[in-house]
Amino acid sequence: MSSASGSLGGPHKNKKIVLKSALNESIFNFMHINPGSIKPHIDEIKMLVSGLNLHVLAISETWLSNQHNNNLINIPGYSIKRHDRIKKRGGGVALYIHETIRSKIIAKSHEGIKLAIGVVYNPPNNNRMDTLSRILQEISTKYEHAIVLGDFNINLLMNTPKKNKFVNLIRSVSLECPSIEPSNFVPNKTPSLIDLILVKQLNLLKRFSQLPLGSYTTHDLIFGSYNIAMINKNKIMHKSVRNFDNVCSEKLNAAAIKQNWNTIYDIDDVDEQVNYFNELILELMNFFCPIKICKVNNDCRPDWLSDKLLQLINARNFFYEAARNQKNATEKLFLKQQFIKLRNSVNVMKRNLKRKCLLKRMDVNLPNTILWKNLNTFGVTKSKSTISDSFSSTDFNNYFSSVFTPSDIDSFCDSNEDLSNDVIQELDFENVTNDEVFNALNLIKTKAIGEDGISICRLNDAHKFSLKALSVTRHPWISKS
Repeated sequence: MSSASGSLGGPHKNKKIVLKSALNESIFNFMHINPGSIKPHIDEIKMLVSGLNLHVLAISETWLSNQHNNNLINIPGYSIKRHDRIKKRGGGVALYIHETIRSKIIAKSHEGIKLAIGVVYNPPNNNRMDTLSRILQEISTKYEHAIVLGDFNINLLMNTPKKNKFVNLIRSVSLECPSIEPSNFVPNKTPSLIDLILVKQLNLLKRFSQLPLGSYTTHDLIFGSYNIAMINKNKIMHKSVRNFDNVCSEKLNAAAIKQNWNTIYDIDDVDEQVNYFNELILELMNFFCPIKICKVNNDCRPDWLSDKLLQLINARNFFYEAARNQKNATEKLFLKQQFIKLRNSVNVMKRNLKRKCLLKRMDVNLPNTILWKNLNTFGVTKSKSTISDSFSSTDFNNYFSSVFTPSDIDSFCDSNEDLSNDVIQELDFENVTNDEVFNALNLIKTKAIGEDGISICRLNDAHKFSLKALSVTRHPWISKS
């Protein structure tokens, strides 16, 4: 285990190199930052995360509200769980969880180990710890492994009643805090230790440390590795795809005509009919657009980021950290002036690059699908509606079980006594026509693909010849259902 003053290098060492080196093992790697508002700094956060073997990024003081679309703060490759402060400005927390981890507030490792990970923001003037105590107690009781990160706004370097109360609290719930170095460096104030890591099993915390984030926050970045096995996120990942771009429709049609569709008519079992139909389609697709293995791009850096801007950002951060650590007043002033010049240069260049990128993405000559996709990245379109995590199966069951009371059911049965005399013994189905199947296929607009890599809309080129076969399989399927 290494602390902030360990072997990870001096204050001017490139943060990215340090983080890549520290988080290179295939165990659970996490990080916490307090950017003091995530939206204006999301690009720098993306650059920081890009290429890291990071499973969870915890953020406190997100300063988000329900008016902020997730698309505005999206980090490619990560899902976001956020809890915004209500009816008051500031605050808020968020967790970015890598897509390789199945998560529903609780993240599970690939060996089935339950791990509770949370992020906390405790406002400076909040002296009540009832809610925090209850949550920490619940986490510690239910889960064998627990990690809680955040800005607690309780300075562990000062001997105060608030600090003593907090220390007693975390001890009472079997959590330990390995942090010992200051984490918040407000100008003209004594550095404080308020950004913390709390863990249930300290012996499994293989590594933890902190680094200055740069110019946009006084809080250090906190990161660590917890010794449970995970997939190395930074390893090259692959996916199976089919390339339909170069498929010749005429050749596909000619091959489809030669397929033995008539065999389907002689098969009695509908499942066997469907399987045979799928085999014929797969045979066509595998010949004209075989499955290929492609690398997945894990880079989440902004596409407008240039090498020159990156150099300026690194120089800006260098002078910021140098000024922060300089004791001599004259030298400190000089370094601060250099930092301010570089900060302004970074802001101007970033603004210009983003403007150029925006104009390029909003080109009216782009296809509509690409244009809408670009709008989505700017948060212009609505997020997909999802059921809140606060809903449980019990809530739904209670609702539906309360819709009808026993008296309602009795009155319904009384008013429909004669229904039993008109029981329908058998249903008759008309055969499905080729035109009906053709129209049904054309109504399907989704581009979603199945396990075979084929979307339903890709069958359009071949369905002229498979139409009769589809109709034959469709009729017995309906009549037997």
